Amino acid sequence: MEILDFISKEKLQRLQDLFSTATGVAACIVDTEGNHVTEDSNFLDFCIKYTRGSEIGLKRCQKCDLEGVGTYFCHAGLMDFAADIVVEGEKLGAIVGGQVLPAPPDFDKFRKVAEEIGVDPDEYIEALKKVPVKTEQSIRASADLMKEMINMLVNSESIRYRDKNKIGTIDQEIEVTTKNVEQIEGMVQDLTKVSRKQNILALNAAVEAARAGSAGKGFAVVASEVRNLAAKSDESAKATKELIDGAISSVQDGNDIVEQVTQALIECKGLTDEVVKRVDVVTDGVEVQTTSIKQVTESIDQLSSVVQTNSATSEESAAASEELASQAATIKNLVGRFTLRRTDGSTRSAESITYDRDAVAVGVSADKY
Repeated sequence: MEILDFISKEKLQRLQDLFSTATGVAACIVDTEGNHVTEDSNFLDFCIKYTRGSEIGLKRCQKCDLEGVGTYFCHAGLMDFAADIVVEGEKLGAIVGGQVLPAPPDFDKFRKVAEEIGVDPDEYIEALKKVPVKTEQSIRASADLMKEMINMLVNSESIRYRDKNKIGTIDQEIEVTTKNVEQIEGMVQDLTKVSRKQNILALNAAVEAARAGSAGKGFAVVASEVRNLAAKSDESAKATKELIDGAISSVQDGNDIVEQVTQALIECKGLTDEVVKRVDVVTDGVEVQTTSIKQVTESIDQLSSVVQTNSATSEESAAASEELASQAATIKNLVGRFTLRRTDGSTRSAESITYDRDAVAVGVSADKY
């Protein structure tokens, strides 16, 4: 038995995509041979292109794939998960995924990993920055949720598929049984007719035996036995008819039960569809929130850019102020070397002069210069 024998790939893919969009956790479904049943959802370049893209990294990942059980840490430090898909005790495949960081990454550590597996460290770190970061508890809860959802869906579809086939078989058997009962009923009617004819023949034989007198005594005994047999045949035919009527009634009851089961399955399918619709609504809400968060993030980035620009401008202004202060000190030092002469013949250092309307310089001595 294969998963796709009783459930469509589109339905599985839809649920898987919704899960990955809502949680940010990568996921895909594989069969018992490791072949993909669904396409990858939310798989990252960090894992696929870089880590598994290198020979050493691929070997490490394959080792984790074989040994990893439940939710676990991979060799690169990310969290992954694997959960079996089981129907009636038989494993049909597994849900695998993860590719999430349980805490902000240590870039130096991942640079060392990149060097170990032979990947460009700068490209590896850039890809690492795109890996979602969630708490370990959240990652484990997401993995458990995916396991429960997929197993519930697959098992419900399996039961529906199995019961649908059983109902089809029951319908066929009921139809055959009904035809057989109708044929038997016809035979019973024929037997009843024969019994009546036997009664008539026995009656005629008894009349003829009476006419024959003593010579017809033996014939009268035979006629009596024929009449008795005819009576017993009639009773058997009536009893058989009653049994057949009971069988017909049972078949009809069985048909009614099949119709009720069919209706129940239809209602069950309706409930399943309703659950999927509700999941869609939740996912739409998550997408709206994700878009809003993205817009807020972009606004924060813009504000951060403005703050950085203002900070740079402030630093430039501070540097310019320091430069102006240095130049002012130099000018002041130079001006201090000049001597100004008042009109009354007295002299004064230019460094100590403030603006005075009554002090008018009539000569400049640069003997200090």
